[in-house]
Amino acid sequence: MKKTLILASLLVFAASTTVFAQEAAVPTQKPQPKCECKRPPKGPDFAKRNAEFEQRLKLTDEQKAQAKELRQKSFEQMKPIFEKIKEKRAEIETVKLSRMAVQAQN
Repeated sequence: MKKTLILASLLVFAASTTVFAQEAAVPTQKPQPKCECKRPPKGPDFAKRNAEFEQRLKLTDEQKAQAKELRQKSFEQMKPIFEKIKEKRAEIETVKLSRMAVQAQN
């Protein structure tokens, strides 16, 4: 009976440590799903890769002009939102700096 209780307590202890170890583990980032689509180019060779991208899409000059117009229109619509985001980030930064100053005084 004594051996059974000791064995049972060891099993419970071993099981509990694995459960706590799993809870304390740092969550890893989920891998991004691989997209089979090719995204528009960004970076230093933008003009070259953009031309290749447009060639793959096989757009006419009219379609390219429409796409450019749509991008410009969307940018103009988003401009106020970008400005608000910049203001909020500046506010966050000032709050952080003020909290750091208060902590440094203490």
